[in-house]
Amino acid sequence: MTSDQRGAPVSSFFRLYAILFLPLLFIIPLVHPLSFPPSYHSITLSATPSQQLLLTKSLRLKPVDNNNDHNNDHNTFTRDSTTLTFTSHSPSPLRPQPYVTHITLQTPLPPQTLTPYGDLTLTLTQTTSPPLPQKSGLRFDHIVGNVHSMPSTISHMSRIWPSPLPPFSSFASFSSKDVGTPNSGLNSVVLNPVGSEILLPLNEGVDGKLKSQINTFLEFNKGEGVQHIALRCDDVIEEVTYMKDNGVEFLERPLEEYYDIVEEKVKPWLEEGEFERCKDMGILLDVETSEVGEGLLMQIFTEPFAKGE
Repeated sequence: MTSDQRGAPVSSFFRLYAILFLPLLFIIPLVHPLSFPPSYHSITLSATPSQQLLLTKSLRLKPVDNNNDHNNDHNTFTRDSTTLTFTSHSPSPLRPQPYVTHITLQTPLPPQTLTPYGDLTLTLTQTTSPPLPQKSGLRFDHIVGNVHSMPSTISHMSRIWPSPLPPFSSFASFSSKDVGTPNSGLNSVVLNPVGSEILLPLNEGVDGKLKSQINTFLEFNKGEGVQHIALRCDDVIEEVTYMKDNGVEFLERPLEEYYDIVEEKVKPWLEEGEFERCKDMGILLDVETSEVGEGLLMQIFTEPFAKGE
């Protein structure tokens, strides 16, 4: 998950981004004829009943009315600005659950369905009024896809993206030279429809002495797909505590040296005792600077919910 603090708190397989990467960023200001930009609506996951129970309980999701329809394989849950729909049916039986089958965005355009990569479906649903700004509560931050070829995927997504909508800008990008090692690396770009809060990062693997994590994912996942969902929240410490108490496992905490390095930088942004709590819980900390100002980034990654044999 993720939590940003710029004077006041803002807010990551689920990288709890207060649960999921965030590099350099720039925004291209453009004027577009549409009355409002697209926005997140919901995500659909193929998941086992036990996975559904774990996620709905640990994220404190509440069922919506259509769950009373017993002929409907889809069960929808919501909290604040986050809506997750679960189905036990697996469209790709060889793929380990859970995995994302659909991403739904709200736009002013008539409904249509796109296939951005792999067998992922991107559904555009029509709304006549702009959604309220998502400034607090649990909400989607970004949805990361792992692909075989980033350039061809970007070209494909740009080609199928409806022209009345704001085009994609490169919100951020980095390469294996920036984050790689002699063993492996990755190239990444964050696609962002101009003027919207939608972030759709894409990763491609770069093998070195070892196979990259991205290419390992592509083998395990039986093809391209969503690697993780990032969620924003207002209080990462409280959110992670609740999730741990309800059975969610997180990646091992960093070495002591990591917190020695960041302590001086981040402590002025934290209340008394919060640095020690973040350290004990393994929450990652950094102060980021962009065109909109400085902010404290707090993030942590869950263990993968889909695991191999």
